[in-house]
Amino acid sequence: MFAQCRDSSLVKAWGKWNELQYNSQVYRLEHRVSDSILPANIRKIVQEALVARVGEKFYSQIHLKDLSITIPLQAKQRSEDMTADGIIKKGLIKYYYSFYFFEVPNVEYRFNIALDVQGTILSEWTLPKLKGTEFINFVPFCEATNIAYNDKKAEVKKINDFILQYDPKLNYFAWKATIGYKYHEHDTHFRSYRLTINVFTGEIIDRWDAEVIKYDAPTHK
Repeated sequence: MFAQCRDSSLVKAWGKWNELQYNSQVYRLEHRVSDSILPANIRKIVQEALVARVGEKFYSQIHLKDLSITIPLQAKQRSEDMTADGIIKKGLIKYYYSFYFFEVPNVEYRFNIALDVQGTILSEWTLPKLKGTEFINFVPFCEATNIAYNDKKAEVKKINDFILQYDPKLNYFAWKATIGYKYHEHDTHFRSYRLTINVFTGEIIDRWDAEVIKYDAPTHK
């Protein structure tokens, strides 16, 4: 279960020397398990932004998974060069915080926050803006699966996957349950049925039914 910031595709390993390339620019990528090496103002900006977004209670259950620092380097002198040295412009450095929240050990929600060296947040939020009392009513994983199984319209016998997602348009977390089944034993076409459950109310807020071809078919038959 992943939530990606808008330009998180930039953060990927490239080359032998822990560098990455984005368009014509070359970067060095450094990973940290803590943000203690970052300036205090950057750490404070991230903390305050998260608390303002999700409140103290939810914030207390967020964990840092990885911190990536992308450092822009001078252009390579020759195409066969394996390294590039020297920061071109300090203001181009980016910090990528990768956080995760888990409701139970096997249900994890990840999200990223990207900042420049001045502390400007570059990524769009993939977390709901919570009021202080909303997280108290978070519908746990097991209860959500029961809601899905008890839905008379879906007639669920087996759930193929259950995912925690964020909907930015409606500003909520939701459990997404997917149920798939074949039309006929030898048919290559499947039906996929999905339920969306609001994690703060337990309400089924939409149902989605569609035909999928063989290559998109559920793994559980």
